[in-house]
Amino acid sequence: MANVCVSPGADATHPGVMLLTAKDVAALLRVSIRTLYRLKDAGAIPLPKKVAGSSLARWSRAEVEEWVRDGMPSCRTASKGGAR
Repeated sequence: MANVCVSPGADATHPGVMLLTAKDVAALLRVSIRTLYRLKDAGAIPLPKKVAGSSLARWSRAEVEEWVRDGMPSCRTASKGGAR
């Protein structure tokens, strides 16, 4: 996994923020937005949720914080079709 370090000074750490944009999560983790999407595609971070009634996707602040507290484990799930 990429070398990820949580930034305590990121704007997204404001207690009132419940849904985070890619920019917010990248700032919180101190990685580029491109690296954030690479981590997402690799199943290394929690997936964002679709916002009802739109094409927007946002990360749950609570899920990201829990993931960080748990030591940032892989979020990859078993693929369909089983082992080969």
